[in-house]
Amino acid sequence: EPISLLDFGDDSGIDLELDDFLQLRIKLDEQEAKLDFLKEKLERIHVAEVELLNDEDKITDLLEAVQKDKRGLLNSSHSSGLTEARKLLIRLCDLEDRVLCKEVEVQHLKLDISVFEMEANN
Repeated sequence: EPISLLDFGDDSGIDLELDDFLQLRIKLDEQEAKLDFLKEKLERIHVAEVELLNDEDKITDLLEAVQKDKRGLLNSSHSSGLTEARKLLIRLCDLEDRVLCKEVEVQHLKLDISVFEMEANN
């Protein structure tokens, strides 16, 4: 059974001053606020992770489409092959830019996770 503050007296053997109780309550409130902050940060990191995974799936689909187009161009012998190759090159450059942007986002997510771990350890 938990000890009530009302039970703290000379006969209980526990001397707890009101100031001590207030300090403990303040520390508890601070810890609760920190826990709430860390939970919110963890949720944001989780949302970012899900978004990155979805983007990764889209990029994979685009890469597969580019590979399909590449195979089609290699098997094509008509005169518009050069035009199609240029279009494919433009798509590849666009895709490369998007992949690099996602790499930067992944690095930011890793930094957020590191900061979160450091804060959780404190």
